[in-house]
Amino acid sequence: MKDILIASITGYTPDKLENWVYSAKKHFKGDIVVIGYDIPSITIGFLKNQGVKVYGTKNMGLHIVVQRFFDIYNYLHNNPNYRFVICTDIKDVIFQRNPSEFLEKKLIDKENPKHILVGSEGIKYKDEEWNNNNLKVCYPYLHSLYQDTIVSNAGTFAGKLDYIKDLCFNIFHLSLTAVNKDPQPDQTAFNMLINSKTLKDITYFSRLDEPWCAQLGVAMHPTVVEKYKGKMVHELPIEHNNKIVTPYKEEYYLVHQYDRINNLKIDF
Repeated sequence: MKDILIASITGYTPDKLENWVYSAKKHFKGDIVVIGYDIPSITIGFLKNQGVKVYGTKNMGLHIVVQRFFDIYNYLHNNPNYRFVICTDIKDVIFQRNPSEFLEKKLIDKENPKHILVGSEGIKYKDEEWNNNNLKVCYPYLHSLYQDTIVSNAGTFAGKLDYIKDLCFNIFHLSLTAVNKDPQPDQTAFNMLINSKTLKDITYFSRLDEPWCAQLGVAMHPTVVEKYKGKMVHELPIEHNNKIVTPYKEEYYLVHQYDRINNLKIDF
């Protein structure tokens, strides 16, 4: 049974997603699918020429980061014959290795099977300004409950199809309940769901110093690293020979937010 890599876009030209496409094609062995609306014809042509499946949807009047979860749910509902689903952002994610390998190691365990895998940002809500504000604005009545929760990233998660399909459905609907109508409530909705007892026990929480994904926005940007010095709960990724590696020199499978780091060169 094949795996699937899936991402969502609206309005992007090929230059915004070519690193994602080229690095995925180099390392990933399953189907690659891009979902979205208002996709320029030049982008559709580029994706199809690269063997990427394109699935057009209708604009629901929501921010793409929210609508994507309904679109992914719908696509998986109609295409259920996959093993693992890898859901990522697209403009700022590249692949250094085949992510299916890490999922096989962490989700297929006879003694302690897991069904969802998420990547840590390596910092608690109370210590990271953007995420804490997002939580406070979107779900103020729950703000105090998640202060000691380590933030996971909604743009780099994966798992078994039925579980990812349902998770996406629930992220979408929970996002619609955001109190102050913040256009990007998906990150907090995602974190609340995976930290609920229902999902927490079946989720593998990959640490920032494990090789699943390097979240560079917090972990490598010089200004941000200095700002949160002493508050990170995991060791930070490093650059080594034009690769992003763990503190133990193991290459990450995914690299996220690399475009926030000036003059960073990654050979994927």
